[in-house]
Amino acid sequence: MAIETLHEETYATLVKDPFLAERQVEILLEDKGNVVSAINMAIGKLGICAVVSMPGAKARSENARSITADAELTVQVLENPTLNRMRANMCTAGTAARRIARTLNLLKLPGGETLVFTEITSGVLDKDTLVFSVYFKALTTL
Repeated sequence: MAIETLHEETYATLVKDPFLAERQVEILLEDKGNVVSAINMAIGKLGICAVVSMPGAKARSENARSITADAELTVQVLENPTLNRMRANMCTAGTAARRIARTLNLLKLPGGETLVFTEITSGVLDKDTLVFSVYFKALTTL
């Protein structure tokens, strides 16, 4: 389909995931509203959230009317461990990142793309926030 569809269908899949929903991992779209405020609200209230970023893309063919591209999609899981781990039924950022990788890997989305897991990285965003980035690739069109 198209790169925007890839983004939205990934979001829709994660929102319906029972594991993430039961553990109150809020799923956000990078390009909807003020994402910084939404992240701050989710982290402040729940201690954890995941953000589906708009995919980047690299063309596979040159001089073609229809652009076929390898899209790279990232889902970032942000966690304030102090807030999140005091809650019942907590889910750490690492656990959520691994669940996202398993849920989306080789998933054929309604638009026709198949997501392929490539990597998970982790780090510290600031003194209170851990971030795990889950990377995928998919063949799509622009």
